[in-house]
Amino acid sequence: MSKSEAQTALSAAVQALDEELARFDQLAQSARRVPLTSERNLEKAARAINDAAESQKRVTEHIQRLIEAITVAREKHDATASELVQTRDQVQARGERYQAQLERFAALGKEAGEISTGVKALGELKGRPNGEVVAELTTVEERMTRVVEGAAALSKETVAESMDELAGQCDALKQQVQSALNKVRLLREKLSATMS
Repeated sequence: MSKSEAQTALSAAVQALDEELARFDQLAQSARRVPLTSERNLEKAARAINDAAESQKRVTEHIQRLIEAITVAREKHDATASELVQTRDQVQARGERYQAQLERFAALGKEAGEISTGVKALGELKGRPNGEVVAELTTVEERMTRVVEGAAALSKETVAESMDELAGQCDALKQQVQSALNKVRLLREKLSATMS
């Protein structure tokens, strides 16, 4: 039974009970107002009492239908509340997972920033022996490779987890660091070749 059907059944049960209660009240008042002064009035009062008794039976039936409608509405409410709790738990778990992946991405970004600062400092190595510069470039290259691999792995995970925005950011970071890594690698290879 859908939510609107449950509400309709509940509303209909309330309305039917309300109408029957009003009818019962009218019949009871009618029976009380008949003056008991003649045989005809006694018969009229007896009919009103019988009609009121029949109405009382219908009131009981309507009360039962109302109870049933309330039960259905409560069960629907309980099911919806249970679904809401499950949704809340899913949202919470998804948020925690997203936060964990975001922290991994932030760590990769921080590492990339530190590498970038280190690469800029390599300019100070001009005039030093190529062996020192090559050793520094090798260290930078290793760090960049770890960032590229980490960003690629995180991108793959976030794609699998349908975290599209974060996956795109991971992919962009991987491409940026990969581009810089290629330049560092070429420079290291060039300097290594001049050492031979």
